[in-house]
Amino acid sequence: MRRCLVRTWPVLGGAVAARRHTSSTDTSLPGSPLQSGMEQYLKRYTLKNKHQVFASFLPDQLLLSEMLRYVKEIDAARESVRDANAGRESEARATFEKELDAMTEEQVEDIALQYGVKDIKRPMCGMIPFKPSGDDSVRAHLAERRDVPPYRTRLLCNSGVVGSGKSVLMLHSTAAAIPILERKINKRVTVDPERRWRPLGFYVSFNTCLTATTWRDAETKNILTLIALRIAYSVLEDEQCVRRNYDAFSSEMYQLCSGNDEEDFTCIIKALRTVLKWDGPMFLAIDEFHRAFPGGNTTDIVLGLSTVCARLLDAAPKLPLPLSNVVDINDYIYERYIAASAYSAVYPVTFAAQYCRELLVQPMPTLDLQTIERLVGRDTPAMMAPHYSELFTVARGVPTNEQLLLLIHLTLLSGRPLIVLQFLRKHAKDVPGQFGHPIEALEADSMWLRRDATNVEKPVPIVSEAMCLRACELAVGLAAKNIFVGDDTTRRAFALSLALANDCIVTQVTPTRALVSPLFLDSISYHWPKGGENRNICQHLDKLSESLNKHVDFAMVLVKAGPSLIANPHEEGSRQLVEDWTRTTPVAFVDLTFRALCLRFACVFCTHTPTGKKLLTGAHSQVEQAGFLDCEFVSGPLVLVANIVNFPSMFIDAYRNFDTKSTSNGVNGACKSSYEVLQEALAKGDHFAFQPANPNNQGEDGVIFLRETSEHMCWTVLLIQNEHCWDEYKAETPDQPKKHVLDVWRGKLAHLPAVIRDTTGVKHNLRYVRMLATINPIERQMINAAMCSSDEESLEPNHEVTKRYADCAEKSQQLAAANAAFIELVESSRGRREVENAVCKWAKKNGSVKHLNAEDRATQLLHQIQRHRSRICRNRKKHYSMGSGPMIAEFLIDLDNISKWCPTVGMFVRNVLKIRELMETPTPSSWEPTTSAKNVIPTWTNKAV
Repeated sequence: MRRCLVRTWPVLGGAVAARRHTSSTDTSLPGSPLQSGMEQYLKRYTLKNKHQVFASFLPDQLLLSEMLRYVKEIDAARESVRDANAGRESEARATFEKELDAMTEEQVEDIALQYGVKDIKRPMCGMIPFKPSGDDSVRAHLAERRDVPPYRTRLLCNSGVVGSGKSVLMLHSTAAAIPILERKINKRVTVDPERRWRPLGFYVSFNTCLTATTWRDAETKNILTLIALRIAYSVLEDEQCVRRNYDAFSSEMYQLCSGNDEEDFTCIIKALRTVLKWDGPMFLAIDEFHRAFPGGNTTDIVLGLSTVCARLLDAAPKLPLPLSNVVDINDYIYERYIAASAYSAVYPVTFAAQYCRELLVQPMPTLDLQTIERLVGRDTPAMMAPHYSELFTVARGVPTNEQLLLLIHLTLLSGRPLIVLQFLRKHAKDVPGQFGHPIEALEADSMWLRRDATNVEKPVPIVSEAMCLRACELAVGLAAKNIFVGDDTTRRAFALSLALANDCIVTQVTPTRALVSPLFLDSISYHWPKGGENRNICQHLDKLSESLNKHVDFAMVLVKAGPSLIANPHEEGSRQLVEDWTRTTPVAFVDLTFRALCLRFACVFCTHTPTGKKLLTGAHSQVEQAGFLDCEFVSGPLVLVANIVNFPSMFIDAYRNFDTKSTSNGVNGACKSSYEVLQEALAKGDHFAFQPANPNNQGEDGVIFLRETSEHMCWTVLLIQNEHCWDEYKAETPDQPKKHVLDVWRGKLAHLPAVIRDTTGVKHNLRYVRMLATINPIERQMINAAMCSSDEESLEPNHEVTKRYADCAEKSQQLAAANAAFIELVESSRGRREVENAVCKWAKKNGSVKHLNAEDRATQLLHQIQRHRSRICRNRKKHYSMGSGPMIAEFLIDLDNISKWCPTVGMFVRNVLKIRELMETPTPSSWEPTTSAKNVIPTWTNKAV
């Protein structure tokens, strides 16, 4: 067992015991020279007496004050909504108020407008309106009890590289704490004319030009004193902070310091309380904590965090407020609350592990095109040039090439808010025709362009397979816990690697989810132990990374051709280049969804008892199932299989000559049919996955065969289909009425074989699960379906889904007959070529509509087989009946849902599809083609414009 390395503070013990019953503002004892000197100094200058939140650097002070204004208006709006529902029946009111209290600031904005509350203006972070990130972690920190010795209060913290948004998060946390503490105090204190019990917030940074670490700070290493001096300095009026150099201020105060770190901190804060006439609690946010230690030594930083937590957080006494009959007697208010940020989570996590302390980690904000679109429309100063912002208005037209290039740059820069802010600031004054951004700058700033893991250091000296597996689970939403707590370092080896600090952004803490770069994925694969038992997962890592890189490269083709696209927008080459790229955007949705699911499933199959519940818990928005979640599958590899061109309508292989010649993507015309390749895969007995490769097949976008444990050769087959329309209702052709996308999907059901024999003659039984992936959430409820929740254990099987598909199977008898006839044709010794030539000739003759119709293809194939019956040498053995396999579940997923369990795929796909949406001009007659775009392989990647 790890030994708990908790330092004891002998001087502190008695002090804490005495101060539990005495206010920290007790001035009965004579003040020290430092306290007196600080009081005299503060009285010489103008102070921010009317403020409740303080920061030294003027831009920080302005944003912090705006943050406080915003959270107070949100708080008032919440109370207005609460008052408006005061007349409800008690139980309904209690339920509503519970939901209201749990709402995010963004949700409060929306519901307040419904109740007539004025629109709440958000603070501006540079040129971008603030994106609310919630205050759950702040509330949790303020609610913690600290009276169970030896109590170690959880440290509220965040971490991230430059531009990740950690400073804005610290500012917001400081402001968010104030109204929460005010409500707690107002329940206790009814008479306070001088507002001495008011809470104050202090934002201390070691990274501004005013309060960066000085040489004298570095010499002393008294972290509490460094913090206290910056707290005191922050209360000076802004012009005083500028005029009065911090170095001179700190030098003057250091001469009065005793050298006892805790005593000096106490004296400075006592002086501050005296001058401000303040007895209430403080919320202290320490930004860029690691910069207080210029050498960057992890040991020093960890020890500094320990000192701050032990002496300022754990030892903070309860404020001697009067008890009230209307509050919980245990709802204490403490003198100090602390939050800290650092460049890397290595520092707080190392500290937590060494000192047996838990962390309250805050997720980092991100910006994508959808968020930017919402922010542009708010009542705020222009955040981008007018000819760019009109992209996000209702009256927009088809984007110009210049506007398209802006969108692509924003897509490739998404991930770190400050990078997006700097880009928008650079182009805020662009005029039409002048857009230009250095490719070198884009490559340096974009996490999506980070590659080549061969130059990335190992996260630890010896990388274990468990570390690699846990990193994969983090990337695809399988991390079941908070990776920042506990002794299991395998869960966070890659996530906390300093070499990958720019490649992993934590978007959710419990359970942990992360946005990762292609380089992060490549690093896992590159450092995976060569003899690892589960090394087969690397093929899925590589495929996901390759797919990301492929679609990023497609976008970079336009970036590199940017000057020509802007200068010659009407030339044929320019138009063709833009059109070709636009057609690849739905391909990204198909490819990346499939690759993310494969990686997720491969990780689950490494466990001892894989189940349907483990595979898809949290990875869907709606489900209707008849026992799939309880299915158990064998443990083993998930193999990728190539050259299964058509499935489940395998008979369409008969048209391979026509399909190959009618497309430019080089569909494989290999001699082996999809059926034969499928037989070989079944015979091997491993789970396997493939993407049907025929763009003229109205089949599935991805297929995964899952081998069950219930029978020797029983399989559950997951059929994945992506729908690319924006609306829930679509028309399959312009002259047809619109139908709901769910009805269209269910209506496009092919024949699903119940039995297939492998190459050795062994019979394999198949059951099916269908999954529909959409861009936007489907609001219409599935019949008898359950919404996704964390308690899938309570989801009872519903056999209506099986019955519904059994009824539909009767409509696909023609397709079943064609499948059976084609398989018999494949197994015959001759006659196949004549039939394939005949159906190819028919397809060419009947043009572009007929060749897409599976039913017509089936009819024509059966007709030609009958015509050539005399030339077909039939197999002597009697052919088996394939039957129709049962459907045991339907799942719906969408980009909102994918963004939660796989932020990497969710963000990138959402961005490129948002561009495609903006590239289109919707009209009442707009419709989506029914042909899958899954295999549009650009022929223009080397084309010069």
